[in-house]
Amino acid sequence: MFELVVGEVGAILGGLEEEREFPDMVLDAWLGATEAARLQAFEALGQRLEQARQQHEDAKALDEKLFGEDFEAA
Repeated sequence: MFELVVGEVGAILGGLEEEREFPDMVLDAWLGATEAARLQAFEALGQRLEQARQQHEDAKALDEKLFGEDFEAA
């Protein structure tokens, strides 16, 4: 179960197509000059994560349709 969840998170974070590591992205958002800037940065990061999660879910659904029960996530 742990590997499945970690794999899912890794695939979602990989979908961000960002050169920086996720912790660096969070740190940059936190270090915003003002509270408003921090909130805006975290909102933008949250939206990107949601988009990446949705793309991952769409890909999983397509894999399931194509391969059915024979498909095993790598």
